[in-house]
Amino acid sequence: MKFDKYTRIARIYPAIISIIPLMLLINVLMIDFKSEFLDNLLLKISFQLSLGVILIYLISQINRFISKEFFEKNYFKDETQFPTTNLLLLNDTNFSESYKNKIRSKIKTDFNIELPEKQFENENIEKTRLEIKDIVGIIRTKLKNNSLLLQHNIEYGFIRNLIGGSPIGIIFSLMLLLYSFFIHPLLLMQILSIILTLFFMSILFFHKYLMRQYGILYAKKLFQEYLAE
Repeated sequence: MKFDKYTRIARIYPAIISIIPLMLLINVLMIDFKSEFLDNLLLKISFQLSLGVILIYLISQINRFISKEFFEKNYFKDETQFPTTNLLLLNDTNFSESYKNKIRSKIKTDFNIELPEKQFENENIEKTRLEIKDIVGIIRTKLKNNSLLLQHNIEYGFIRNLIGGSPIGIIFSLMLLLYSFFIHPLLLMQILSIILTLFFMSILFFHKYLMRQYGILYAKKLFQEYLAE
């Protein structure tokens, strides 16, 4: 895994947020679990740091898998209903007709590919979506070094992977909640566990809205930068 800007912000940061309740739970367990090893402050800190690094890497992979396989593919139908596809449909009203014609004309000039006309689109919507999806993939490759587009891609990736980590966050937040209420009552942990549970539940509840909004922002920037290129 390359440790570039995208990896750091879009994959590592969501993983860190996702494991906060787990790390809090581990700390509570360490308070109750007495041993000579954990009584050594240096060893205790080293153990927590090592465990944290391992968990961040592991959870970043899990978050990405969950977000892509169970949220993104399900909601955007394997990119055929992603905003980058929807915005180029002639029946979509987010862009003006003249703006879409500029994009279509540039695609024709750059790649010698013609997007389907309105009648074909109406009669073969799924095939049209697949064609647009493939063309968008070519445009994205062409603009892979565009810094402004990268920033929007990072923002979308962060939200998507945070959504992927929300079920994990909810599970460990509830475990922390139960432990801090019934096994080792700690007011601070009780408050934190409630806040974290509500936070991750909110992310999960609004996941379609968040993915759609950030997806639209990315799509609009993609075509804006493509025309300006």
